[in-house]
Amino acid sequence: MTNNSTVNDTHGSIRRLREANNDPASVGAGAQFTWEDWSAGGPTGRPEPGEQGFSSPDNLVFDKAGNLWVVTDVSSSALNNDRTTTAQRVRFHQNNAVYMVPRTGPNAGVAFRFANMPVEAEGTGPYFTPDEQTLFVNVQHPGEETPSVNNGGVYGNVTTYSSYWPKGNKTTGQNPSTPVPSLVAISKIPPGQEPPPGGGNVIPPPPGADKSPTYISFVSAGRQSLATLIGSRGTSFKLRVDEPSTLIVTLYGQLTTRKGRRGKPRRLARVTQRVTAPGEITVRLRPAAALRVLLRRERTVPASLAVTATDAAGNKSTRTKRLSFRRS
Repeated sequence: MTNNSTVNDTHGSIRRLREANNDPASVGAGAQFTWEDWSAGGPTGRPEPGEQGFSSPDNLVFDKAGNLWVVTDVSSSALNNDRTTTAQRVRFHQNNAVYMVPRTGPNAGVAFRFANMPVEAEGTGPYFTPDEQTLFVNVQHPGEETPSVNNGGVYGNVTTYSSYWPKGNKTTGQNPSTPVPSLVAISKIPPGQEPPPGGGNVIPPPPGADKSPTYISFVSAGRQSLATLIGSRGTSFKLRVDEPSTLIVTLYGQLTTRKGRRGKPRRLARVTQRVTAPGEITVRLRPAAALRVLLRRERTVPASLAVTATDAAGNKSTRTKRLSFRRS
């Protein structure tokens, strides 16, 4: 099975290959095969929901009944827009998807849409558990077109991202967050058994279900003013996080000992701050009075800023940035 770029450059097709000697290791003059377009991509002309056809077939797997399952990889730049001729041709299919294609019976070769991919994402690696009760599908590069000029996306400003998958929902504006690739498990509910509350699609996820820790990045520069640190308001630092979290921000510094050497790092200041939305935040740190007296004797202070973030699910992440405080 392979993509086809000779019959239709936009939609592609699924080809069936038959090796002449029924030997995949054949070489030389005896290595011959025949092929046919088993299922052609593009609109099918069938109006029923889920039967409108596929585009750009990629990875595939067979189930025990012989049905073919295939995921598509239409380029993100061509999905759901009319910017190019290619995009106009595939807009019909909307997002990439998982398709089930029967190989026998009256619907042989007809692609039935089974599951949709998130915005600007590609599905890869479909695979069943041995009992075929669960199908695994990888979701690659959701929100890939975020930096596109047409979308106006700005890195670091999650509200401008074109996708919030999997922690949020861009369509409904729930939990703006950085999109990340994911592994999705789609399970069949046994007869008589009720699906779990929320169907596994609750956003934000319930405590314990979210395994992705908060992403922390530093905005402020590494070189800081010592005079500001010991001033009346202390020093402010700008950080960026990708989801609501509780932050513990600790400033460590190495002061000069009586022997003129640098001592071990000691805590200069700490603050706990609750962040209610993703994005850029400012934290302010000011050492206690006794430490400010010692800091006034210094000309430079090697330091570090440690930030620990705990999200609603209890996941923790920590990042540290080296700093240098100097007199102006």
